[in-house]
Amino acid sequence: MFSAICGAVLGAVFVSAGAVKMRYRSHFIAAVYSWGLTTPRMTRFVARLIPAGELGLGTGLIWSAWSKTGAWAALAVTAAVLILFILAQGVIVVRDKARIADCGCFGRASRVNALAMSRTGALLGVTLAAMVAR
Repeated sequence: MFSAICGAVLGAVFVSAGAVKMRYRSHFIAAVYSWGLTTPRMTRFVARLIPAGELGLGTGLIWSAWSKTGAWAALAVTAAVLILFILAQGVIVVRDKARIADCGCFGRASRVNALAMSRTGALLGVTLAAMVAR
């Protein structure tokens, strides 16, 4: 039950994050560009890929929370761990470059800083707890 609740909550977080990034696409494109991790040509592709991935993963997590098939739930939670780990690494790289970069999280004009790192770490912790509880 704990794992299903965690999956549903994480799914809702991913869906809402992806939806806001799609709604405010130009803001998110500017945020991705500010990270300095992609070429200008790749920025638009990455800015489309991230919210689409968040929407897909979030939908999978929500669906797997009520699914009777444990394999789908395990796959969704494992994918969430991998995605959040990659995201955490990206936040660290941008922060270590001492860049003043826009996070692009949830449409807010927040910066990549300790708060963004803490938020990512907390989501990763909840996801790992859901994985262990399975």
